[in-house]
Amino acid sequence: GIEAATIRIISNDPNAPVVDLLATGIIGSGRVSTAIVQAGSFGDVCLGAKADQLLTINNRGTCPLSISNIIGSLEFLAPSVLSYPLLVGVGDSIDVVVRFQPSAPFGAKAGTITIVSDDPAGSHVVPVSGFVPAPKANLMIANAGSFGDVCIGSFADEPLIVTNSGKCTLSVTGVSSTSGEFLVPEVLPYPITIGPGDALPVPIRFKPLSFGAKAATITVTSDDPASPNSINVSGEAPSGKLTVAGSTTFGGVSAGCCADRTLSICNTGGCALSVTSVHFRRKSRRWKLLNSPFPATLHPGSCLPVVIQYRASEKCPRPCEVVIESNDPVTPVKYVEVIAYTIWEACGRDCSDPAPGDDNDCRRERCGKCPPCRQGYPCCDDDDDDDNDEH
Repeated sequence: GIEAATIRIISNDPNAPVVDLLATGIIGSGRVSTAIVQAGSFGDVCLGAKADQLLTINNRGTCPLSISNIIGSLEFLAPSVLSYPLLVGVGDSIDVVVRFQPSAPFGAKAGTITIVSDDPAGSHVVPVSGFVPAPKANLMIANAGSFGDVCIGSFADEPLIVTNSGKCTLSVTGVSSTSGEFLVPEVLPYPITIGPGDALPVPIRFKPLSFGAKAATITVTSDDPASPNSINVSGEAPSGKLTVAGSTTFGGVSAGCCADRTLSICNTGGCALSVTSVHFRRKSRRWKLLNSPFPATLHPGSCLPVVIQYRASEKCPRPCEVVIESNDPVTPVKYVEVIAYTIWEACGRDCSDPAPGDDNDCRRERCGKCPPCRQGYPCCDDDDDDDNDEH
């Protein structure tokens, strides 16, 4: 403030032996004035990064300015000074570095830099600000996430594209699936980082374990504030389809003769068909499977033949059934009826209604003396004497 004093002059002047003079003056001091670019705004700074700005401190006072401390706040760091005070001459300036080093969370930040000095006006406060942008994860996959048809035992891969449309690096901390049939890659070290505007292809594998429609959700966790991000995937595991072609109606076969029919066992499905067994529902010496290639695997569109033989020696016709077992989920067991009957008058005498005890004699005569088969082909052997059908 202003200082005042009275200067008194005492002399022998008879007219003014005492003269008082008023003297005033202002005590000088330093005065803080600051300048910083962009009104103290540091702009966008990502987590883990930092930005520096120069803060200019000017002394607009009449005496040297003594700065005893510079104090930052929160994520706005004051310069590290080895020793205080800092002296700034009259009209001089010094530049100090102020740092914005955000930690968390994302969004707008504000703080102050306080300059403590001998300025009579007290501490000088400089407002500062900054913004921490967030990364932005986006998930993309072809064909709306559909893997199409994939057979059991096979697999299909599709890349899941993870992009970062934010201004800061995206840190991916995990990728997971809700189904063991949609496999995510095994990653040893997390996190995986994706720069701004960059993309990372993540291979997703569809490996079905059973037939039918499949679906799952793939989830990506990251430091995106909207995390976790999810996308749906789907696929179909078609099966093989059992189709049987060929006639199983033998009609009449001359006694003592044999006749053959061929069944084509086919796969008309989209994937391999495993045929595990082809057999008769009841065992009989009158029915045989010749040249059966099963068990076998049928590829889509392929067929394998089975030859069925009928031995004409039954007094009364009895139908039989061929049982086909496969992994067709719709028809895992298929029954095909085979029908045949014996024509007994082929020997020259009617054995269709023989006298008691006369059956075997008729058959022996037929096998040794009958003319060539009119229907079928000769197949007489010792089995004609027995008929041990089993059910």
